[in-house]
Amino acid sequence: MKAKSIGKQFTTGIFLLLLLAPSFRPALAQKATFTEPIVTSQDAADPWIIYKDGFYYFTFTAGDHIEIWKSPRITDIDKGLKVTVWRHPSTGPECCDIWAPELHFINNRWYIYFAADNGNDANHRLYVLESTTTDAQGSYVEKGKISAPSDRWAIDGTVLQKNDGSLYLLWSGWSGATQGPQNIYIAPMSNPWTVTAERTLISSPTNAWEKIGWSVNEGPEVLQKGGNIFIVYSASGGSTPDYCLGMLINRNGNVLDPQSWTKSPGCVFAKTNQVFGPGHNSFVKSPDQTEDWIVYHARNTPLQTWSGRTTRAQKYTWNADNTPNFGAPVPPNVMVPVPSGEPAVSPSPLPSPSPTPAPILLTEEPTERAAALDALTLMRDPFYLPTTNSFGVDRQTRIMLFAANAGVNSNEDNQQIIAQAENLQGKVYPLTVEFSGEVPAFSWLTEIVAILPSELVNSGDVWVSINVRNAASNRVLISLRQTASLLQK
Repeated sequence: MKAKSIGKQFTTGIFLLLLLAPSFRPALAQKATFTEPIVTSQDAADPWIIYKDGFYYFTFTAGDHIEIWKSPRITDIDKGLKVTVWRHPSTGPECCDIWAPELHFINNRWYIYFAADNGNDANHRLYVLESTTTDAQGSYVEKGKISAPSDRWAIDGTVLQKNDGSLYLLWSGWSGATQGPQNIYIAPMSNPWTVTAERTLISSPTNAWEKIGWSVNEGPEVLQKGGNIFIVYSASGGSTPDYCLGMLINRNGNVLDPQSWTKSPGCVFAKTNQVFGPGHNSFVKSPDQTEDWIVYHARNTPLQTWSGRTTRAQKYTWNADNTPNFGAPVPPNVMVPVPSGEPAVSPSPLPSPSPTPAPILLTEEPTERAAALDALTLMRDPFYLPTTNSFGVDRQTRIMLFAANAGVNSNEDNQQIIAQAENLQGKVYPLTVEFSGEVPAFSWLTEIVAILPSELVNSGDVWVSINVRNAASNRVLISLRQTASLLQK
Protein backbone atom coordinates (compact mmCIF):
# COMPACT_ATOMS: atom_id res chain seq x y z
CA MET A 1 0.00 0.00 0.00
CA LYS A 2 1.10 3.55 -0.69
CA ALA A 3 1.88 6.52 1.52
CA LYS A 4 -1.31 8.37 2.34
CA SER A 5 -0.38 12.00 1.69
CA ILE A 6 2.09 14.29 0.06
CA GLY A 7 3.51 17.11 2.18
CA LYS A 8 3.46 20.70 1.06
CA GLN A 9 5.60 23.63 2.13
CA PHE A 10 3.83 26.85 2.99
CA THR A 11 5.95 29.99 3.17
CA THR A 12 5.58 33.76 2.87
CA GLY A 13 6.74 36.51 0.53
CA ILE A 14 5.83 38.32 -2.68
CA PHE A 15 6.65 37.02 -6.22
CA LEU A 16 4.69 36.59 -9.46
CA LEU A 17 5.85 35.05 -12.71
CA LEU A 18 3.34 33.72 -15.25
CA LEU A 19 4.14 31.78 -18.40
CA LEU A 20 1.39 31.61 -21.00
CA ALA A 21 3.01 29.76 -23.91
CA PRO A 22 1.83 26.23 -24.75
CA SER A 23 5.05 24.46 -25.65
CA PHE A 24 8.78 24.11 -25.19
CA ARG A 25 11.86 25.98 -26.32
CA PRO A 26 13.93 24.33 -29.04
CA ALA A 27 16.75 22.07 -27.91
CA LEU A 28 20.18 23.34 -28.91
CA ALA A 29 22.94 21.28 -27.35
CA GLN A 30 23.57 17.65 -26.50
CA LYS A 31 24.36 16.33 -23.06
CA ALA A 32 25.97 12.93 -22.92
CA THR A 33 25.21 11.66 -19.42
CA PHE A 34 22.89 12.02 -16.45
CA THR A 35 22.73 10.81 -12.87
CA GLU A 36 19.97 9.23 -10.80
CA PRO A 37 17.36 10.22 -9.83
CA ILE A 38 15.77 11.96 -12.82
CA VAL A 39 13.28 13.82 -10.58
CA THR A 40 14.93 15.91 -7.86
CA SER A 41 12.35 18.65 -7.24
CA GLN A 42 10.24 16.34 -5.07
CA ASP A 43 9.64 12.74 -4.13
CA ALA A 44 7.88 11.04 -7.01
CA ALA A 45 6.65 7.55 -6.16
CA ASP A 46 4.83 5.15 -8.50
CA PRO A 47 6.20 6.76 -11.67
CA TRP A 48 4.46 6.24 -14.99
CA ILE A 49 5.89 7.42 -18.30
CA ILE A 50 4.66 7.11 -21.88
CA TYR A 51 6.06 8.39 -25.19
CA LYS A 52 4.01 9.86 -28.03
CA ASP A 53 4.74 12.14 -30.98
CA GLY A 54 8.15 13.27 -29.79
CA PHE A 55 7.29 13.82 -26.12
CA TYR A 56 7.40 11.89 -22.89
CA TYR A 57 4.44 12.25 -20.53
CA PHE A 58 5.02 11.51 -16.87
CA THR A 59 2.80 11.14 -13.82
CA PHE A 60 3.18 9.82 -10.27
CA THR A 61 1.46 9.66 -6.88
CA ALA A 62 0.85 13.28 -5.84
CA GLY A 63 -1.74 12.53 -3.15
CA ASP A 64 -4.68 14.84 -3.83
CA HIS A 65 -4.42 15.62 -7.54
CA ILE A 66 -3.00 14.28 -10.81
CA GLU A 67 -0.15 15.97 -12.64
CA ILE A 68 1.02 15.31 -16.19
CA TRP A 69 4.56 16.41 -17.03
CA LYS A 70 5.80 16.74 -20.60
CA SER A 71 9.33 16.78 -22.04
CA PRO A 72 11.12 15.63 -25.19
CA ARG A 73 13.72 14.02 -22.90
CA ILE A 74 13.37 11.29 -20.29
CA THR A 75 16.29 12.67 -18.31
CA ASP A 76 14.90 16.21 -18.23
CA ILE A 77 11.33 15.29 -17.33
CA ASP A 78 11.70 17.30 -14.11
CA LYS A 79 12.33 20.44 -16.18
CA GLY A 80 9.36 19.88 -18.44
CA LEU A 81 5.93 21.42 -18.73
CA LYS A 82 3.97 20.52 -15.58
CA VAL A 83 0.18 20.61 -15.58
CA THR A 84 -2.30 19.43 -12.97
CA VAL A 85 -5.16 17.95 -15.00
CA TRP A 86 -7.41 16.77 -12.16
CA ARG A 87 -7.97 17.58 -8.51
CA HIS A 88 -9.94 15.49 -6.07
CA PRO A 89 -13.40 16.59 -4.88
CA SER A 90 -13.69 17.67 -1.26
CA THR A 91 -16.01 14.78 -0.38
CA GLY A 92 -17.22 11.52 -1.83
CA PRO A 93 -15.76 8.15 -2.82
CA GLU A 94 -12.78 9.66 -4.69
CA CYS A 95 -12.00 12.53 -2.35
CA CYS A 96 -8.81 11.19 -0.86
CA ASP A 97 -5.60 9.19 -1.17
CA ILE A 98 -5.07 9.50 -4.91
CA TRP A 99 -2.54 6.80 -5.77
CA ALA A 100 -0.54 5.60 -8.77
CA PRO A 101 -2.15 7.34 -11.77
CA GLU A 102 -1.33 5.95 -15.20
CA LEU A 103 -1.77 7.63 -18.58
CA HIS A 104 -2.72 5.51 -21.62
CA PHE A 105 -3.50 6.50 -25.20
CA ILE A 106 -6.32 4.30 -26.52
CA ASN A 107 -8.55 4.84 -29.55
CA ASN A 108 -7.31 8.40 -30.10
CA ARG A 109 -7.99 9.54 -26.54
CA TRP A 110 -5.95 9.73 -23.36
CA TYR A 111 -7.16 7.79 -20.33
CA ILE A 112 -5.95 8.19 -16.77
CA TYR A 113 -6.45 5.31 -14.35
CA PHE A 114 -6.01 6.01 -10.65
CA ALA A 115 -6.98 4.71 -7.22
CA ALA A 116 -8.89 6.82 -4.69
CA ASP A 117 -10.98 6.41 -1.56
CA ASN A 118 -13.30 8.40 0.73
CA GLY A 119 -10.67 8.75 3.45
CA ASN A 120 -10.89 5.09 4.46
CA ASP A 121 -8.28 2.88 2.79
CA ALA A 122 -10.68 -0.07 2.82
CA ASN A 123 -12.75 1.81 0.23
CA HIS A 124 -10.01 2.26 -2.35
CA ARG A 125 -11.31 1.70 -5.87
CA LEU A 126 -10.15 2.48 -9.42
CA TYR A 127 -11.41 5.45 -11.45
CA VAL A 128 -10.99 6.60 -15.05
CA LEU A 129 -10.61 10.02 -16.68
CA GLU A 130 -10.98 10.51 -20.44
CA SER A 131 -9.39 13.39 -22.34
CA THR A 132 -11.65 15.66 -24.36
CA THR A 133 -8.92 16.18 -26.97
CA THR A 134 -5.69 14.46 -28.02
CA ASP A 135 -3.71 16.76 -25.69
CA ALA A 136 -2.49 14.74 -22.71
CA GLN A 137 -2.23 17.95 -20.68
CA GLY A 138 -5.62 19.25 -21.70
CA SER A 139 -9.05 18.80 -20.16
CA TYR A 140 -10.51 15.51 -18.93
CA VAL A 141 -13.97 14.23 -18.07
CA GLU A 142 -14.65 11.64 -15.41
CA LYS A 143 -15.86 8.28 -16.65
CA GLY A 144 -16.37 7.08 -13.09
CA LYS A 145 -15.39 3.95 -11.23
CA ILE A 146 -14.08 0.96 -13.13
CA SER A 147 -14.62 -2.35 -11.39
CA ALA A 148 -15.37 -6.03 -11.79
CA PRO A 149 -18.84 -7.07 -10.58
CA SER A 150 -17.43 -8.13 -7.19
CA ASP A 151 -16.30 -4.53 -6.60
CA ARG A 152 -13.51 -5.28 -4.13
CA TRP A 153 -10.63 -3.12 -2.88
CA ALA A 154 -8.49 -2.13 -5.86
CA ILE A 155 -5.38 -0.04 -6.57
CA ASP A 156 -2.68 0.25 -9.25
CA GLY A 157 -4.81 -0.14 -12.36
CA THR A 158 -3.15 -0.62 -15.73
CA VAL A 159 -4.25 -1.72 -19.21
CA LEU A 160 -3.07 -4.61 -21.35
CA GLN A 161 -3.89 -4.15 -25.03
CA LYS A 162 -3.06 -7.30 -26.96
CA ASN A 163 -1.93 -7.26 -30.57
CA ASP A 164 -5.48 -8.08 -31.65
CA GLY A 165 -6.71 -4.86 -30.00
CA SER A 166 -8.52 -6.53 -27.10
CA LEU A 167 -8.32 -4.69 -23.77
CA TYR A 168 -7.82 -6.03 -20.26
CA LEU A 169 -7.66 -4.27 -16.92
CA LEU A 170 -4.99 -5.40 -14.44
CA TRP A 171 -4.83 -4.28 -10.82
CA SER A 172 -3.87 -5.15 -7.26
CA GLY A 173 -6.67 -6.11 -4.87
CA TRP A 174 -7.84 -8.04 -1.85
CA SER A 175 -9.68 -11.30 -2.22
CA GLY A 176 -12.43 -10.25 0.19
CA ALA A 177 -13.99 -7.13 1.65
CA THR A 178 -11.39 -6.75 4.40
CA GLN A 179 -7.65 -6.25 4.28
CA GLY A 180 -5.60 -9.27 3.27
CA PRO A 181 -2.76 -10.16 0.94
CA GLN A 182 -2.62 -8.02 -2.21
CA ASN A 183 -3.11 -10.07 -5.36
CA ILE A 184 -2.91 -9.37 -9.09
CA TYR A 185 -6.24 -9.61 -10.95
CA ILE A 186 -7.20 -9.32 -14.62
CA ALA A 187 -10.56 -8.75 -16.35
CA PRO A 188 -11.63 -8.07 -19.95
CA MET A 189 -12.87 -4.64 -21.02
CA SER A 190 -15.31 -3.65 -23.74
CA ASN A 191 -13.91 -0.11 -23.80
CA PRO A 192 -11.32 1.82 -21.78
CA TRP A 193 -13.75 2.48 -18.89
CA THR A 194 -15.87 -0.70 -18.72
CA VAL A 195 -15.02 -4.15 -17.35
CA THR A 196 -17.24 -6.85 -18.84
CA ALA A 197 -16.64 -9.91 -16.65
CA GLU A 198 -15.61 -10.99 -13.19
CA ARG A 199 -11.96 -10.71 -12.23
CA THR A 200 -9.48 -13.57 -12.57
CA LEU A 201 -6.71 -14.08 -10.04
CA ILE A 202 -3.35 -14.58 -11.75
CA SER A 203 -0.85 -13.98 -8.92
CA SER A 204 -0.73 -14.05 -5.12
CA PRO A 205 2.18 -13.35 -2.76
CA THR A 206 3.09 -16.97 -1.98
CA ASN A 207 6.89 -16.73 -1.83
CA ALA A 208 9.04 -15.40 1.00
CA TRP A 209 10.41 -12.58 -1.17
CA GLU A 210 6.82 -11.38 -1.75
CA LYS A 211 5.91 -11.23 1.94
CA ILE A 212 8.57 -9.06 3.59
CA GLY A 213 6.80 -6.46 5.72
CA TRP A 214 3.45 -7.73 4.52
CA SER A 215 2.16 -9.85 1.64
CA VAL A 216 2.06 -7.81 -1.56
CA ASN A 217 1.69 -8.19 -5.31
CA GLU A 218 0.95 -4.71 -6.72
CA GLY A 219 1.83 -2.27 -9.47
CA PRO A 220 1.39 -4.69 -12.43
CA GLU A 221 2.97 -3.38 -15.64
CA VAL A 222 2.87 -4.88 -19.12
CA LEU A 223 5.66 -5.82 -21.51
CA GLN A 224 5.18 -7.68 -24.80
CA LYS A 225 7.90 -9.18 -27.00
CA GLY A 226 8.28 -12.14 -29.30
CA GLY A 227 4.73 -13.35 -28.71
CA ASN A 228 5.24 -13.33 -24.94
CA ILE A 229 3.31 -11.17 -22.48
CA PHE A 230 5.06 -10.17 -19.28
CA ILE A 231 3.51 -8.68 -16.17
CA VAL A 232 6.22 -7.07 -14.05
CA TYR A 233 4.86 -6.34 -10.58
CA SER A 234 6.05 -5.05 -7.21
CA ALA A 235 6.41 -7.43 -4.27
CA SER A 236 6.68 -7.08 -0.46
CA GLY A 237 5.84 -4.01 1.61
CA GLY A 238 6.33 -0.75 -0.25
CA SER A 239 8.00 1.00 2.67
CA THR A 240 10.55 -1.78 3.19
CA PRO A 241 14.04 -1.87 1.64
CA ASP A 242 13.12 -5.29 0.23
CA TYR A 243 10.39 -4.00 -2.08
CA CYS A 244 11.35 -5.45 -5.47
CA LEU A 245 10.04 -6.48 -8.88
CA GLY A 246 8.73 -9.94 -9.72
CA MET A 247 7.51 -11.14 -13.12
CA LEU A 248 4.73 -13.23 -14.65
CA ILE A 249 5.16 -14.75 -18.12
CA ASN A 250 2.37 -15.74 -20.52
CA ARG A 251 3.46 -17.54 -23.69
CA ASN A 252 0.14 -18.65 -25.21
CA GLY A 253 -1.91 -15.43 -25.18
CA ASN A 254 -4.65 -16.88 -22.98
CA VAL A 255 -4.37 -14.14 -20.40
CA LEU A 256 -7.58 -15.06 -18.54
CA ASP A 257 -6.30 -18.55 -17.72
CA PRO A 258 -4.37 -18.52 -14.42
CA GLN A 259 -2.51 -21.65 -15.49
CA SER A 260 -1.07 -19.77 -18.48
CA TRP A 261 1.00 -17.53 -16.22
CA THR A 262 4.38 -18.56 -14.82
CA LYS A 263 5.98 -16.62 -11.96
CA SER A 264 9.66 -15.80 -11.68
CA PRO A 265 11.41 -17.79 -8.91
CA GLY A 266 12.62 -14.60 -7.25
CA CYS A 267 12.98 -10.84 -7.69
CA VAL A 268 13.96 -9.78 -11.20
CA PHE A 269 15.01 -6.31 -9.98
CA ALA A 270 16.05 -5.90 -6.36
CA LYS A 271 17.89 -3.77 -3.83
CA THR A 272 21.65 -3.32 -3.71
CA ASN A 273 23.87 -1.95 -0.97
CA GLN A 274 23.20 1.57 -2.31
CA VAL A 275 19.67 1.46 -3.73
CA PHE A 276 16.73 0.19 -1.69
CA GLY A 277 13.13 -0.70 -2.41
CA PRO A 278 13.21 -0.48 -6.23
CA GLY A 279 9.70 -0.97 -7.54
CA HIS A 280 6.45 0.28 -9.02
CA ASN A 281 7.85 0.80 -12.48
CA SER A 282 6.83 1.62 -16.03
CA PHE A 283 8.46 0.91 -19.39
CA VAL A 284 9.28 3.15 -22.33
CA LYS A 285 11.49 3.30 -25.42
CA SER A 286 14.32 5.76 -26.06
CA PRO A 287 13.44 8.66 -28.38
CA ASP A 288 14.83 6.82 -31.41
CA GLN A 289 12.96 3.67 -30.33
CA THR A 290 16.16 1.56 -30.29
CA GLU A 291 16.53 1.13 -26.52
CA ASP A 292 14.27 -0.15 -23.76
CA TRP A 293 14.12 1.80 -20.48
CA ILE A 294 12.62 1.05 -17.10
CA VAL A 295 11.40 3.96 -14.97
CA TYR A 296 10.91 3.14 -11.29
CA HIS A 297 11.09 4.55 -7.78
CA ALA A 298 13.64 3.65 -5.11
CA ARG A 299 15.31 5.09 -2.02
CA ASN A 300 18.90 5.71 -0.97
CA THR A 301 18.26 4.52 2.59
CA PRO A 302 17.73 1.02 4.03
CA LEU A 303 15.31 2.41 6.61
CA GLN A 304 11.67 1.35 6.46
CA THR A 305 9.94 4.53 5.35
CA TRP A 306 7.57 5.91 2.74
CA SER A 307 9.74 9.02 2.36
CA GLY A 308 12.51 9.44 -0.19
CA ARG A 309 10.98 7.38 -2.99
CA THR A 310 12.44 9.12 -6.04
CA THR A 311 12.04 8.41 -9.74
CA ARG A 312 14.94 6.80 -11.59
CA ALA A 313 15.43 5.54 -15.15
CA GLN A 314 17.85 3.07 -16.69
CA LYS A 315 18.27 1.00 -19.83
CA TYR A 316 17.55 -2.72 -19.78
CA THR A 317 18.25 -5.50 -22.29
CA TRP A 318 16.71 -8.77 -23.47
CA ASN A 319 17.90 -12.32 -23.00
CA ALA A 320 18.14 -14.82 -25.84
CA ASP A 321 14.77 -16.32 -24.87
CA ASN A 322 13.04 -12.92 -25.24
CA THR A 323 12.77 -12.32 -21.49
CA PRO A 324 13.81 -8.93 -20.09
CA ASN A 325 17.08 -8.49 -18.19
CA PHE A 326 16.80 -5.49 -15.88
CA GLY A 327 20.21 -5.83 -14.26
CA ALA A 328 20.70 -3.99 -10.97
CA PRO A 329 19.57 -0.49 -9.95
CA VAL A 330 22.12 2.16 -10.88
CA PRO A 331 23.59 3.84 -7.77
CA PRO A 332 23.11 7.59 -7.27
CA ASN A 333 25.68 9.99 -8.72
CA VAL A 334 26.94 7.49 -11.30
CA MET A 335 27.21 9.03 -14.76
CA VAL A 336 24.86 7.19 -17.12
CA PRO A 337 24.62 7.72 -20.92
CA VAL A 338 21.41 9.44 -21.92
CA PRO A 339 18.83 7.47 -23.91
CA SER A 340 19.71 6.96 -27.56
CA GLY A 341 18.41 9.73 -29.78
CA GLU A 342 17.62 12.03 -26.87
CA PRO A 343 17.32 15.59 -28.22
CA ALA A 344 19.92 18.16 -27.32
CA VAL A 345 19.48 20.35 -24.26
CA SER A 346 19.47 24.14 -24.43
CA PRO A 347 22.67 25.69 -22.99
CA SER A 348 20.44 28.28 -21.28
CA PRO A 349 17.51 26.27 -19.93
CA LEU A 350 14.57 27.83 -18.17
CA PRO A 351 14.90 28.03 -14.40
CA SER A 352 13.89 24.82 -12.68
CA PRO A 353 10.13 24.55 -12.16
CA SER A 354 8.71 24.87 -8.69
CA PRO A 355 8.48 21.65 -6.68
CA THR A 356 4.85 22.44 -5.98
CA PRO A 357 2.09 20.92 -8.10
CA ALA A 358 1.62 22.70 -11.41
CA PRO A 359 -1.55 24.46 -12.64
CA ILE A 360 -5.05 23.09 -12.35
CA LEU A 361 -6.90 22.98 -15.67
CA LEU A 362 -10.67 22.86 -15.23
CA THR A 363 -13.32 22.66 -17.93
CA GLU A 364 -16.43 22.13 -15.86
CA GLU A 365 -17.83 25.29 -17.45
CA PRO A 366 -17.15 25.69 -21.17
CA THR A 367 -16.51 29.43 -20.81
CA GLU A 368 -13.76 29.09 -18.26
CA ARG A 369 -10.28 27.67 -17.84
CA ALA A 370 -8.47 27.90 -14.57
CA ALA A 371 -4.85 27.70 -13.52
CA ALA A 372 -3.77 27.75 -9.91
CA LEU A 373 -0.87 27.07 -7.62
CA ASP A 374 -2.24 24.75 -4.96
CA ALA A 375 0.42 25.64 -2.36
CA LEU A 376 2.06 28.85 -1.24
CA THR A 377 5.71 28.17 -1.86
CA LEU A 378 8.89 30.15 -1.55
CA MET A 379 10.20 30.94 -5.02
CA ARG A 380 13.93 31.62 -4.90
CA ASP A 381 14.20 31.78 -8.68
CA PRO A 382 11.79 32.76 -11.45
CA PHE A 383 8.94 30.29 -11.70
CA TYR A 384 7.54 29.62 -15.17
CA LEU A 385 3.91 28.51 -15.01
CA PRO A 386 2.97 27.06 -18.41
CA THR A 387 -0.55 26.68 -19.75
CA THR A 388 -1.92 25.20 -22.94
CA ASN A 389 -3.75 28.36 -24.00
CA SER A 390 -2.92 30.73 -26.87
CA PHE A 391 -3.47 34.44 -27.26
CA GLY A 392 -6.66 35.48 -28.95
CA VAL A 393 -6.90 37.04 -32.39
CA ASP A 394 -6.78 40.48 -30.75
CA ARG A 395 -3.36 39.62 -29.26
CA GLN A 396 -4.76 39.73 -25.75
CA THR A 397 -5.23 37.22 -23.01
CA ARG A 398 -7.18 38.04 -19.89
CA ILE A 399 -6.31 36.67 -16.47
CA MET A 400 -8.19 36.93 -13.20
CA LEU A 401 -5.58 37.17 -10.48
CA PHE A 402 -6.20 36.38 -6.85
CA ALA A 403 -3.05 37.21 -4.89
CA ALA A 404 -2.19 37.08 -1.21
CA ASN A 405 0.02 39.72 0.38
CA ALA A 406 2.06 37.80 2.93
CA GLY A 407 3.55 40.26 5.33
CA VAL A 408 5.24 42.61 2.88
CA ASN A 409 4.44 46.31 2.64
CA SER A 410 2.86 46.23 -0.77
CA ASN A 411 2.16 49.96 -0.97
CA GLU A 412 5.76 50.99 -1.50
CA ASP A 413 6.43 53.34 -4.38
CA ASN A 414 9.36 51.41 -5.79
CA GLN A 415 7.44 48.34 -6.87
CA GLN A 416 8.06 47.08 -10.39
CA ILE A 417 6.13 45.02 -12.87
CA ILE A 418 8.51 43.39 -15.32
CA ALA A 419 6.77 41.79 -18.30
CA GLN A 420 8.28 40.36 -21.45
CA ALA A 421 7.65 37.92 -24.28
CA GLU A 422 10.26 35.78 -26.01
CA ASN A 423 9.95 34.03 -29.35
CA LEU A 424 11.40 30.65 -30.28
CA GLN A 425 14.55 32.30 -31.60
CA GLY A 426 15.23 33.78 -28.17
CA LYS A 427 14.47 37.41 -29.03
CA VAL A 428 12.87 39.29 -26.13
CA TYR A 429 10.08 41.87 -26.57
CA PRO A 430 8.51 44.16 -23.96
CA LEU A 431 5.03 43.06 -22.99
CA THR A 432 2.19 45.46 -22.26
CA VAL A 433 0.07 44.63 -19.23
CA GLU A 434 -2.99 46.47 -17.99
CA PHE A 435 -4.50 46.07 -14.52
CA SER A 436 -8.06 46.85 -13.49
CA GLY A 437 -7.28 47.63 -9.87
CA GLU A 438 -4.59 48.77 -7.49
CA VAL A 439 -2.00 46.29 -8.66
CA PRO A 440 0.70 46.62 -6.01
CA ALA A 441 -1.71 45.91 -3.17
CA PHE A 442 -2.69 42.47 -4.48
CA SER A 443 -5.28 42.53 -1.78
CA TRP A 444 -8.13 40.79 -3.55
CA LEU A 445 -9.30 39.87 -7.02
CA THR A 446 -7.50 41.74 -9.78
CA GLU A 447 -7.96 41.48 -13.52
CA ILE A 448 -4.85 41.66 -15.68
CA VAL A 449 -4.78 41.92 -19.46
CA ALA A 450 -1.56 40.85 -21.18
CA ILE A 451 -1.15 42.27 -24.71
CA LEU A 452 1.20 40.53 -27.13
CA PRO A 453 3.57 42.77 -29.15
CA SER A 454 2.45 43.15 -32.75
CA GLU A 455 5.79 41.73 -33.96
CA LEU A 456 4.87 38.39 -32.44
CA VAL A 457 1.46 38.02 -34.05
CA ASN A 458 1.38 34.77 -36.04
CA SER A 459 4.99 34.10 -35.03
CA GLY A 460 4.33 30.78 -33.38
CA ASP A 461 4.77 29.89 -29.74
CA VAL A 462 6.10 32.51 -27.34
CA TRP A 463 7.19 32.53 -23.72
CA VAL A 464 5.56 35.23 -21.62
CA SER A 465 6.61 36.18 -18.10
CA ILE A 466 5.11 38.73 -15.73
CA ASN A 467 7.14 39.47 -12.62
CA VAL A 468 5.99 41.73 -9.80
CA ARG A 469 8.66 42.99 -7.41
CA ASN A 470 9.27 45.51 -4.66
CA ALA A 471 12.22 46.45 -2.53
CA ALA A 472 11.27 44.15 0.33
CA SER A 473 10.76 40.99 -1.65
CA ASN A 474 10.39 39.53 -5.11
CA ARG A 475 7.95 36.78 -4.18
CA VAL A 476 4.18 36.59 -4.44
CA LEU A 477 1.83 33.94 -3.13
CA ILE A 478 -0.80 33.51 -5.80
CA SER A 479 -3.46 31.52 -7.48
CA LEU A 480 -4.41 32.41 -11.03
CA ARG A 481 -7.68 32.19 -12.92
CA GLN A 482 -7.98 32.62 -16.66
CA THR A 483 -11.19 33.42 -18.52
CA ALA A 484 -11.63 31.91 -21.96
CA SER A 485 -13.18 34.90 -23.70
CA LEU A 486 -9.87 36.04 -25.15
CA LEU A 487 -8.18 32.65 -25.39
CA GLN A 488 -9.80 31.39 -28.56
CA LYS A 489 -7.28 30.02 -31.04
